[in-house]
Amino acid sequence: MKTALLPLALAAALAVPAASCRCGPDVPTAVTVRVKNALDQPIWVDQTLGLLGVELQRGGAGGWTTFTEELACGCQTCTQVCACTCDPGQGGPLVIKIAGGSNVEREWAGVIQEGGAVSCGALFGGTACFRPSIPSLDERLRARLCYALGPPLGSSDPGDAGVPVPGAFDPGALQCVTSELRPSDGVVELSPLLGAPCQDHAECHQDAGELCFSGGCTPGCPATGFPEYGAAWQVAASVTDQGFFTTVISGGVTTHGGTGTLTDVQINNGTMRLSLSRPAAGGGALAGTVYLTVPAAYFPVLFRNETLTVKVVDASTRQIQNNRAITLRDGTGRLLLAADPGVPAAILAPADTAPFSVAETGEIVGCDLQPCGKRLHFRSAFGGAALDGGVLELDPGSSSVQVASGLTYKLLNLAHHRPGQFCTAQPQMAYLAAAQR
Repeated sequence: MKTALLPLALAAALAVPAASCRCGPDVPTAVTVRVKNALDQPIWVDQTLGLLGVELQRGGAGGWTTFTEELACGCQTCTQVCACTCDPGQGGPLVIKIAGGSNVEREWAGVIQEGGAVSCGALFGGTACFRPSIPSLDERLRARLCYALGPPLGSSDPGDAGVPVPGAFDPGALQCVTSELRPSDGVVELSPLLGAPCQDHAECHQDAGELCFSGGCTPGCPATGFPEYGAAWQVAASVTDQGFFTTVISGGVTTHGGTGTLTDVQINNGTMRLSLSRPAAGGGALAGTVYLTVPAAYFPVLFRNETLTVKVVDASTRQIQNNRAITLRDGTGRLLLAADPGVPAAILAPADTAPFSVAETGEIVGCDLQPCGKRLHFRSAFGGAALDGGVLELDPGSSSVQVASGLTYKLLNLAHHRPGQFCTAQPQMAYLAAAQR
């Protein structure tokens, strides 16, 4: 039997190598990139390039590589880079908040900008540029969402979600999830990780850095809303002395104490100035001044010409400056103010704060990420005779009004935190009790 001969034209067509065919379509297919925040709390993502924290990636021999989706201007293309230049016009880094239970979307036009270079007439080297490529409809790509559970250090929360604010994340603060896609899908959806359900930190893998927040185990730190200690949210005291105070130095701690008449009290620019006087042994008067800074709503109520006993305990060191606690008592010994910055531990003794006591609860109510790692926030426990043996627990930034010894007090947990494992930041338990009368 003779073998049939193919027509010459057909044989030539079949001999064309497969590489000459066009694998991608002529027209790109747009893909919707959707971030679905199924958590009860907001997440934060990078918004510098308007990508909602989602990078698109292409697979290759070296693994997944993030590709450029869109160029800042046409002069970056390989066909134009030799003829013109452009300023991408990118400002500083931005972050954006995505509210809990909400969806946000953006669109990828379906074009991959592949990096390359052209000589532009040079004998050596070349100029970097991009060439557009349209992937096939069934090419396997990947989307990668990186997010944080709170704003980066130094960034403010604008309140409303969707408002970009300046900020840049520490990579260690981010959690990332991925989802595969094909251009033919038309949409890719990513959601933050849902941790195992929990009611207590002990139910989570604490050795792996997980804690229980909002009913789920997470290695991240949801935004706490706790005020940051410092500026207008602090306790600070200092004195100037013209013979009024008795000064004692012991164990590196300096204590200034004295009893006398409050001759004047003024509040200016967030600082209360107390002018004090007591008779001198040989006649005349000895004077002293106390400068007190506390949050604006928590100044004690004091009266001119009343008798005050003042105690300022200065535990400042070269490493920890302006670390002074203060107590004020009236002529009958009733507590009018106890304020302690509490770095790295309580400065005031239990006798100083009576009839109140202040102690740790050990209960973690939040965390945030510092340059050295996690900082854990705790409730503070107010107790003592003033609370008839009961205990009042307050979160950082929280206060309560209590009546004791015929006086009304405001109790405030200013800050209570200590560093997590491997972090060397200073612990702090700052508080105050201020009589309102």
